[in-house]
Amino acid sequence: MKTVTRTPKPGDLGWIILAHGELYASEFGFTTDFEINIARKIVYLFEGAAHPFNAFWITEVGDNRAGSIAISKRNETTAFINFVLVLNQYRRRGIARNLLDIAIRRCKEHGFKSIELETYSFLQNARRIYSGLGFEITSTEKGVSEFGQTSDKEFWALRL
Repeated sequence: MKTVTRTPKPGDLGWIILAHGELYASEFGFTTDFEINIARKIVYLFEGAAHPFNAFWITEVGDNRAGSIAISKRNETTAFINFVLVLNQYRRRGIARNLLDIAIRRCKEHGFKSIELETYSFLQNARRIYSGLGFEITSTEKGVSEFGQTSDKEFWALRL
């Protein structure tokens, strides 16, 4: 099947919220508060923090949405990656790596010096991909209780 990565079209932002909510509930037991958090971040990215640099991509496999990523300006030298997601049935096809490569390339083209992201310690596959790209953990918040779970929240950075 053909794989295409593109910018959002109508329906994609709602899909991001839905996909995050369903996946994190089924895999990790997260509550609907997580979905609400994702919705707030989407609105902020496209309205409150709207900046010409900010970008969002969706990967489709065939006619199905398979993954997503967003990049936004944090400050003059640092960008922030968010909404990294690949649905289970599309994993191990290089989609996450491709999406991250697109985001990193955009940062380099715009002269950013670093990229940051946050993740959870239990997301082993994501952590392996981030590490493989050169991201390093800069800090960890131990035992964070949110979305019905307690876990370690990690903050990672990549120097460009």
